[in-house]
Amino acid sequence: YTRVSVLIDGSTDTTKNIVVLNKGTSKYEYVLASGLSNGWHTVKVLKRTEVICTDMTLYELRTDGYFGPVDKTEKLKIEVYGDSITAGFGNLRPTSDPDYTNSAEQNGLQTYATYAAAALNAEINVMARSGIGMYTAGNDIGDANHVRYRYGHSSFEGEYYWNFSNYTPDIVIINLGTNDNWHWADTNGDGKAEWQFNQTIFEAEYVKMVKSLAEKYGKDTSFVFLNGLMEQDVQKYI
Repeated sequence: YTRVSVLIDGSTDTTKNIVVLNKGTSKYEYVLASGLSNGWHTVKVLKRTEVICTDMTLYELRTDGYFGPVDKTEKLKIEVYGDSITAGFGNLRPTSDPDYTNSAEQNGLQTYATYAAAALNAEINVMARSGIGMYTAGNDIGDANHVRYRYGHSSFEGEYYWNFSNYTPDIVIINLGTNDNWHWADTNGDGKAEWQFNQTIFEAEYVKMVKSLAEKYGKDTSFVFLNGLMEQDVQKYI
């Protein structure tokens, strides 16, 4: 099930007040907040679960009170591209549970990226999916679905293109390469897997993506390149 965290009146605790969207693809009204005292309140809704296993569409938002004006105070804006490390895949999973697909045991709001944004009081836009690489990975995700082809879309699973003018970040963080590096395959048919990482392709696609984003966002956007928490071999290429 898709799960969202509801933060009321400035709360930052994403471990409480979780709404489970458990009605499948049917339109259904979920109560996000109730019993609030008279006066102005803020209600912030953030999706916890990643696109690899959950999806959601907002059809309508309503209240029995009034919608107030939006706070347009400018904040630092961060954008992050990454894989499972950035998506928070299985980050709540107890070691006793072998099921890696349980969406109840993941929280994309408890990752290095979201903690950094909170510490800096920044907005954050995350483009992450478990298993993906810059150009390939050692799993069943087709090469056409990796970041080099998909970063211009609204999600890794959808066909809609993203309008980059919707969000212009001050800082872009890219944390990719773990899954490219973990691409092992039996290319000779002898039952022996071999490392398939291609430094030339990885570096070329990385540079191409950064140049494209820099052109879209302008000279005031800074870039930070990270190496994954699970391996170090790609660090020298980044």
